[in-house]
Amino acid sequence: MIAKLNAANADAPILVEGERDVAALRELGFEGTILKLNKGDSIVGRADELSQIYKKIILMTDWDDKGVQLHDSLKRLLVDSEVRAEDFFWLRLKKFCGNGCRAVEDLPRLISALRDLTGKFS
Repeated sequence: MIAKLNAANADAPILVEGERDVAALRELGFEGTILKLNKGDSIVGRADELSQIYKKIILMTDWDDKGVQLHDSLKRLLVDSEVRAEDFFWLRLKKFCGNGCRAVEDLPRLISALRDLTGKFS
């Protein structure tokens, strides 16, 4: 799943909540554009700004209550602005991680633990 998300990132930016999320994805080898939601602007202002630049964005907020609310608001705002708000990977990771990983910044730790258990994971 992570490898597929990384491949999709070559064609579309990933939108995360903050700097630690960016760092976590970089640690996992992501080289594509990763955008931070939190830039001091309102969510409406940030969505409007992004809709002027991108026609497709991969949403990757956290899976806690706040992240789910942000996801839902962002998806609605971006779709209203005619941006394809891709959340396939977000939904899959949310289901896969369950309560064991509630934030994007926790993905490297989870993947490392899975690699230790299985010998490989991507």
